[in-house]
Amino acid sequence: SFMARFDSGLTPGELNSESFAYRMLFVPKLVGKPGQADEVIEFLKPDSELAKTINSEYVSIKEVERPKFLPKQTVARMKAEGFLHFTMHWHTELWRSLDARNPAKGWGVSAAGAWYWYSTWIEIVRKHCEENADRYR
Repeated sequence: SFMARFDSGLTPGELNSESFAYRMLFVPKLVGKPGQADEVIEFLKPDSELAKTINSEYVSIKEVERPKFLPKQTVARMKAEGFLHFTMHWHTELWRSLDARNPAKGWGVSAAGAWYWYSTWIEIVRKHCEENADRYR
C-alpha cells in the first residue's frame, strides 16, 4: 500500500523520468532448498528481440579465454630474454614465496591436472628476474 500511495503522488514527469527508473523482469522461483540460488540474472544478446523491446541500457559481455602458459614455457621465456640461470627451481621458489597459486591472486589456473600461468604472472617473473639480474644472467 505504501508503494501505491507513493506512486499516486508522483507527477507524470517524475513517474516517467529516466533518473528514477528501475526496470525488472521477474521469473518464477526455480529452487526451494537453502543454499541454492533463488535469484536469476539473465544476460541478453544486444541483437535479440527481447533486448530491442526493453527500454534500458545494457552491457554486452564478450567471453574471452586468456592465454595460459605452462611453468616450463615461463622459464623458457625468461631464458630467451637473457636470464639463462633462471631455472624451474627458481621459478618454483618464486611462486611458493609469493603464494602465487592462490586463486584469489588471479595469476594462474589449474586445468586438466596442470597449473597454467597467465600473462600477469609472466610480468611478475620478469620483474623479479630484472631485480635479481646478477643471479640469473
